Amino acid sequence: MLTTNTPTTSWHQTLEEWTQEQFGDWHRITEARPAPFAPFEAHRPEPFHTLPVIMVVLSQRTRVFHHELVQAIDLIRISTANFRPVLFLDTAQSPAIAACDWPVEQCLPETLVQPGENWLDGASTHLTRVVKYYGATYVFAPKSTQDAEDLVDRLALAFNAEPGVRASAAQTLGGAPVLREELGSSARGAWDQLPAGKGEKSFSSDRGDVIQIGFNHVPGSPGVLIGGPGATTEIEALTTATGLSSITSATTAQISQFTAAVLSAGAQAMSGTGARILVGADDANIASDAVLIGAEHGEDYILHIGQRVARFPTSATPRVLASVVGLFRR
Repeated sequence: MLTTNTPTTSWHQTLEEWTQEQFGDWHRITEARPAPFAPFEAHRPEPFHTLPVIMVVLSQRTRVFHHELVQAIDLIRISTANFRPVLFLDTAQSPAIAACDWPVEQCLPETLVQPGENWLDGASTHLTRVVKYYGATYVFAPKSTQDAEDLVDRLALAFNAEPGVRASAAQTLGGAPVLREELGSSARGAWDQLPAGKGEKSFSSDRGDVIQIGFNHVPGSPGVLIGGPGATTEIEALTTATGLSSITSATTAQISQFTAAVLSAGAQAMSGTGARILVGADDANIASDAVLIGAEHGEDYILHIGQRVARFPTSATPRVLASVVGLFRR
């Protein structure tokens, strides 16, 4: 049975990308009501209760600089006593936990969600609740080492850290490995780097799985065709006939949860608000609006949209898919 996924958030965004889009760059949350908590080492906690709270969002994908970043921020916090940081993580293995004594909130890791679920739906809802609970005035989610460096520098300036503290914080963070935003480091993130035209791209999961996908990116296309196992040749013919973008998996076997996540992410990134049409076989793990299946004798197609089913000759495919694309134009 067809499973149609229409998430309120994104399959292709990272938590950092979503956070920056939602909370902006140094956007002050004016209605924030800071929660009454104080640093562990405070002898008189009450004076800290009115200080602004900053939420620092760190995910598994940026863990290479977690330790150095929180140490750098802590230098500024201790020297100025002008703000209170809170950590929001998606992994209990973050080096940040051992590097500071800040309050910590953790959402469910993406590897533990059910197949076909959009992890970002739950993670973003959790983060929104935590921001409100702690009364965060600012929310930061560095995507790269450069973002982290900019954050430390601007925190030092905004909260009036002495020049020596500012320099020490920068030096502390400078010991972290360099992390750049790169398409392929997970299913999520940097999809704006996908080039136009035909190509192939490797993607790596947190568990070390590496997969290969093929794509035909048509900028401005009102929809995208998603190829399941063994549908590469069929997808190429349909792409030529319809002019839609496409994304396919190189595997001929049943696709993994990670492969499904990459296909869902790429399809949404290329289609924008357009239709996502899964070709070959239904797969509840892949987010799609419709499923196109070849008939037994290869002369007709069968189209599933929710509970509705339509059968039509292959010659009518461009016209039918154009109607589907129009139906799902958001």
